[in-house]
Amino acid sequence: MADLYELKARTWLTADRATAVPDGDPAAAFLLGNEGTKITEKQAIELGLIKPATKQVDKPANKSSTGKRRGRPPGSTNKPQA
Repeated sequence: MADLYELKARTWLTADRATAVPDGDPAAAFLLGNEGTKITEKQAIELGLIKPATKQVDKPANKSSTGKRRGRPPGSTNKPQA
């Protein structure tokens, strides 16, 4: 079963039904639910009530491990050419 989100107060949808707004907002058009109404977390995220959980990606500890070398190319020297 999907995780549920419980509304904290009377909540409305805008006319395009894309965003949830609090009671008293001038953009309110359709009643989504009263305090205690449960909706799916997916709906709550889509309506902007909660932020989606973000996955943390592990970054490589050493940037030089990407295969790129630093410094002069092999065989080069600081000696002046004659």
